[in-house]
Amino acid sequence: GLMRIDERYYLIGSIREDTKVHYWHSDTIEGPYENFYDNVLMPAGNYAARICRNSGRLLLFNFFTRTETVQGREFVKKLLPPPKEIVTGPSGRLRLKSYHGFDDVATAKRQIAAAECRPLYGNPHAMIEQRNSGLFTSCRSGYEAFLLPGHYGDFRLRAEITLEGQGKCGLVLRCNEEGDGYYLSLDLVKGVAQMRAWGANPHPEFEHAFKYEQLQEAHFLGSGHGPWKIEVVAHGMYLEVSIDGYVTLSLVDEAYAEGGLGFYVESASLGLHHVTAEHLARPVIEHAPEAVY
Repeated sequence: GLMRIDERYYLIGSIREDTKVHYWHSDTIEGPYENFYDNVLMPAGNYAARICRNSGRLLLFNFFTRTETVQGREFVKKLLPPPKEIVTGPSGRLRLKSYHGFDDVATAKRQIAAAECRPLYGNPHAMIEQRNSGLFTSCRSGYEAFLLPGHYGDFRLRAEITLEGQGKCGLVLRCNEEGDGYYLSLDLVKGVAQMRAWGANPHPEFEHAFKYEQLQEAHFLGSGHGPWKIEVVAHGMYLEVSIDGYVTLSLVDEAYAEGGLGFYVESASLGLHHVTAEHLARPVIEHAPEAVY
């Protein structure tokens, strides 16, 4: 697709055999078109992006594809996720922001306190406490996840986080009491976000006792100090992660539909500020067999 944005022309599309959305720019419609050092607009699985204007906003729509194996045969699923909003930075780079329409379906906003959270695994080296600036979690040895109160299916989770120490951190999403669910791994210094589906296999067999699948990986502008603003949207099969206001991960998966939400630490300390969780309603189109966007 070709679009003029702020006196510059942008060519947006997917390269053959690469399910990522790239873009190029030029001062004239004839070109030549150039790219930035990172011209990936959307990570793997996303393709066929198109732009439209709606109520003064630029929206990007695209398809998401993934290949699944059922009884030895491969099937390709193609879905249409919610749109993203396009904005431009000072240098002309394009960035994506979460769709403002989620504000219209957000209900029951809740701010979280430390006394409401609980550890998932009971690691004796882990702790969580309330400080004046917010929540503080740590796990000196091993791994621990701290779950927020409540049970969530469709939700929007927001927090501002700071990291201390040399260990690892991330989020657990839609997880059950055994820890099966989605795991969002965050390397905040290098700027790497990874979404994984991880849980027990319902039909365990030796080395296949657990299902572990890396669903999507993307890079963002990291730093060694923070804080970082994290936002996670789960709406039906759609999963979206924004870091510091810009969409980093955008994917579709149906492995886990509901469960607990929380943050995990591994040999690290994590400060959590302004933690809020909202339920998202799922509007249904008349005569549709299920909820759709």
